[in-house]
Amino acid sequence: MNWTGLDVFDNSIRRTNTWLKEFMQEVNWTDRRLAALAFCDVIQAVRNHLSTLPAVQFGNQLPLLIRGAYFEGWNPTDNPSAWELPHDEIVVKAVFRMLRRKADEGEIESLEGILPEDLQQFWPPKLRAA
Repeated sequence: MNWTGLDVFDNSIRRTNTWLKEFMQEVNWTDRRLAALAFCDVIQAVRNHLSTLPAVQFGNQLPLLIRGAYFEGWNPTDNPSAWELPHDEIVVKAVFRMLRRKADEGEIESLEGILPEDLQQFWPPKLRAA
């Protein structure tokens, strides 16, 4: 489907819709607006907890529309804020599980190496082949 007539934007809309649909399934929600806001809250909280370079590296790997939400209102600093749980832990873990799936598809490279130690508890463990 062509929403804008520009491939770069239409592809980003498709990818963003796919990510949002997966997240909604992960948390078993039907409200797209609520799901989008919660997802953005979590990735922005992660962004605020990272120093500048890791925050940029993480954000640059997100789909274009999600990247825009990620960087929205950001004030870069090398003094990251303390981690504050932006939503229920279940929501944070759902975002991280979805990002894990995307990392496996090459969407987000080496996110684990970027996350501070205190966020590792929310990140799903790697599945290892038997």
